[in-house]
Amino acid sequence: MAHFASALNIRQELFTTNQPPSEEELKVVDAKLARLREEHALLTLRLAEMERMSPYLVSIRHPMRILPDDILTLIFEYATPWCFADGVGEDSFPSPDPMGSGLGPPWTLSHVCKNWRAICLSRPHLWSTLRIANAAGVYRSAQKIDTIFQRSEPLPLRLYITEMVPPTILPLVLGTAFRWRCLYADPAHVGLSGKNNHFFPSLTHLALDLSESPTMSAAYIVAPCLHSLDLHDGFSTSASLLRLPWEQIKRYKAVNTTSFEILLQGMRNLEELIINEDAKEEEELYTGTVLRPRISLAKLRYLEYESEFGSDSLTRLVNQCVNMESLRTLVIVNRSREYHVVPLERSLPSVLELSLSFGDADGVREFLGAAPNVQSLHFEFNGSEVEDLESMLLCPTTTTERPTAAGLRQLKHLSFTLHPSSKFL
Repeated sequence: MAHFASALNIRQELFTTNQPPSEEELKVVDAKLARLREEHALLTLRLAEMERMSPYLVSIRHPMRILPDDILTLIFEYATPWCFADGVGEDSFPSPDPMGSGLGPPWTLSHVCKNWRAICLSRPHLWSTLRIANAAGVYRSAQKIDTIFQRSEPLPLRLYITEMVPPTILPLVLGTAFRWRCLYADPAHVGLSGKNNHFFPSLTHLALDLSESPTMSAAYIVAPCLHSLDLHDGFSTSASLLRLPWEQIKRYKAVNTTSFEILLQGMRNLEELIINEDAKEEEELYTGTVLRPRISLAKLRYLEYESEFGSDSLTRLVNQCVNMESLRTLVIVNRSREYHVVPLERSLPSVLELSLSFGDADGVREFLGAAPNVQSLHFEFNGSEVEDLESMLLCPTTTTERPTAAGLRQLKHLSFTLHPSSKFL
């Protein structure tokens, strides 16, 4: 404490003992305390000013400010993954916006700063995919849709329409039909019903939800570039009213669509066929002993069938085909525990890749025996009986000949998918 006493010109004993200070020493101590309190107040103000200024200075130094525009563009594209997607899968479109706020990207990105807005507006692919739903606020929806159409020019559009487009908005939407590349909609929602031709020069992928149009009138669609078609929840009476360039279709997906084989007659260039049956309709796919037409699928290379009700529909379809010599990949997902009753009447020697997912081995066994040249085989076992899967792998132990994987002489790859309920392991 000697330096304190020397600086203040007072006795050192005052810092180490309880001796009382003199009048002169009290005056010196009071003056020093006043100066210290004044300096402390100034330092407190200075510190508060520094704390207020520090976040602004840190933000100025933020790396985001110096990122090149091409890097920012990559980040914006990552935030809008649908901008590079193709097709009509629901997950390839923006998520539903139940409140109609439109606060998701790329809208939010364009509201951050002048530079971000300029980047967003100069990248039309960020705006070229649109989900039209919840048109409760008609005026606001019209403004939003019109803005997206303008900002996405001149690129083609991908549209996912899940409800009726109001008459005040419909002309705005149809006015861009020449730019539609991918469309998912109910024909009635976008005014496609009627005898007039609807011309879509850029349309390549079309998905029609027919669940709300069981008695729709004919729809005439002219699309010179169309090659992919999805039909959802349609009866044969409604699907047969579609007038499409069937010979152009190379990929066809039927989801709970009855009598789809009638439409296959016109798809002479079909290369990929996907059939999904997870809901029974009032009108069954095949009824009674009705004579079904013969179908030629000479260019078909990929066939996928998924059903909750057995593989009868697939068996009948294969029996109807007079030509499937190009088929290379066959995928069957049969979750039914019931054994199918329709016998397979033909072999599939061209199949090289076979995937069988089954709840009962006998429900798909015939397809294993019909493809003797399989080189890649995959089993997905949904049941719990060990014997069921073993019977598909091992040589038969009974006198009855039953096709198994052991009889495939060309087999090179074998894989399994086992569910937790399986006791095979």
